[in-house]
Amino acid sequence: MTTSREQEKEALIRDLRVNTGRDLAEWVDIVETEGPEETEERVEWLREIHSLDPLQAQTIVEETEHPSGRLPRTDEERVSAQFANKAALWPTYERLLAVVAGLPDATVQPHYSYIALMRGDQEFGIIYVGDNHLDLGLNLMNVEPTNRLEPAGAFGDLRITHRVTLRSPSAVDDDVVGWLQQAYEAND
Repeated sequence: MTTSREQEKEALIRDLRVNTGRDLAEWVDIVETEGPEETEERVEWLREIHSLDPLQAQTIVEETEHPSGRLPRTDEERVSAQFANKAALWPTYERLLAVVAGLPDATVQPHYSYIALMRGDQEFGIIYVGDNHLDLGLNLMNVEPTNRLEPAGAFGDLRITHRVTLRSPSAVDDDVVGWLQQAYEAND
């Protein structure tokens, strides 16, 4: 039998996107990548910085620190979850991975809602898996946008300045390879 606290928690998690603009996976990513280390500091940080109510903040921190199985935990599970029902995008992702593999010391770090491209501890890009495309976000300070290399806007965060929409492996062309290389080199 489900307790009322469990039912309340399930409803809160189900309604996070509507009430906060982000789902549980996105909030866990934020806490893990940007938040403080200690439990109580995390709760207060979510309340003060992100204006969450106490129950939302507590639930997100609980799911971050003591996963209930709602979210995938391994890197492979995180990538698989992002590509669920989107197998047509996999070849484009593999093409991006091949380019990243050619960059010395570059690594791929899957999160719950995006995949980070790292050089050491610096994020030089992110991959977001959309319904019918991949968005490649890049950290390219002082680079003018083009028709294809758009300003990031609300995509990503302050580290991501530009984005490129990719709908097929052929979209990972010389321009995209050059932008990836430039972002990689600028973030050492």
